[in-house]
Amino acid sequence: MLLARVAMAGCLIVMAAMARAAPLPTADREAPAAYVTQKGDTLIGLAQRGLVKPQDWATLARINHISRPRQLPVGRALVIPAVLLRREPLTARITAFSGQVRIDPGGAAQVGASVAEGDIIGTGANSFVTLTLIDGSRITLPSQSRVRIEALQRIVLDGRLERRFRIEAGRADFGVTPRERPTDRFLVKTPVAVAAVRGTEFRVAHDATTAKSAVSVIEGEVAGRSLARRDETAVAAGSGAVLGAAPTRMAALLPPPMLDRPGRVQDDPVVALRIAGEGARRRVQLARDAGFVDLFAETETAGDEARFDNVANGTLYVRLTAIDADGVEGLPASYAIERFQTGLEAAAGALPGKPRRTQFRWQAIGAGTISYDFVLARDEALADRVVDAVGLADPEMTITSLQPGDWFWRVTMTVRDGGRSFTRALPVRKLTIAKPER
Repeated sequence: MLLARVAMAGCLIVMAAMARAAPLPTADREAPAAYVTQKGDTLIGLAQRGLVKPQDWATLARINHISRPRQLPVGRALVIPAVLLRREPLTARITAFSGQVRIDPGGAAQVGASVAEGDIIGTGANSFVTLTLIDGSRITLPSQSRVRIEALQRIVLDGRLERRFRIEAGRADFGVTPRERPTDRFLVKTPVAVAAVRGTEFRVAHDATTAKSAVSVIEGEVAGRSLARRDETAVAAGSGAVLGAAPTRMAALLPPPMLDRPGRVQDDPVVALRIAGEGARRRVQLARDAGFVDLFAETETAGDEARFDNVANGTLYVRLTAIDADGVEGLPASYAIERFQTGLEAAAGALPGKPRRTQFRWQAIGAGTISYDFVLARDEALADRVVDAVGLADPEMTITSLQPGDWFWRVTMTVRDGGRSFTRALPVRKLTIAKPER
């Protein structure tokens, strides 16, 4: 019990000393390590276990005023400069990517591949990559972005994590897991600013043209600082900050835009999404998963419509954000939509050489099991029906001896694929059968 009290007192002393000496959360300089001696510890043993150079035990002895390095009392509070600490290199894993993603050095990205300290990850046009760190934190780079991993390591002596990333161009989304130790660090730099987080969801974007960086915080809190200024700014959830040479501008995040008719099946060749929202422009992203790990398309628009070409069938996830004039991205809204591209064309006319027979034909475009419903009626409302055929497998219907006059018909296509069912109907069409001339 006495030893436990001594150890606790020593821990409080070293924490107080570190608090006085600790740099700002956004500073490049790391805080010193705190270590409370245990039974059997020696300064030489600690140096062999946790320092880059074992002979630096002498430096520790001088800093901590220790005259007997082989006889450390239990509960003694030691302060160890970060520069002396031995580090274990860590890696991040590529969880998903789409388009042109390059790792320098290393070449093209591959799912499951590792990236490490010193690597540069870059994305091309309409390209995306998501990295997952050892603690579950996640980083997503959208189009035309480049991030350098400055540090990705674990301190051997106390287990704390040191993670530093530099956005050289574009932007990145971060989902950082809550830190296990008060000394764990997660820094994000740009050419003009730096942000430090404890565990949060946030975005950082850098505009080289204006030399400004924008921070948007969705959850948690971020400490932001312009490199041109010494004071830090606390950016809370639902807030954003613009950092640069000018004084920091704070702003509430814009509310998310709304998607019109999210339940409509996207069955046209081009996926066209109508949106309404505030801000200078709206950003629309498409992903294959609800967590937006596997992004594959995005666009920005100042109008009320976003259009995407070459989108495969399936369930898609749409994320909408509004962006203000300074580039601060607002709160997100997400939707699940169904994409099932189908096409249906139809024509009618007399069979060649068989004037008393009228053939109705149609052609479907789409995957899956397809069936057709065919209706022929004497009126445009299709109330006075002559033919009402359901579940046809063949894309045609031949009818004999249609009387002269106006006839109205429609084809409806039903596609079943992977447990889902989609229906598309053509507009009602008119066919006139002329009286034979004598």
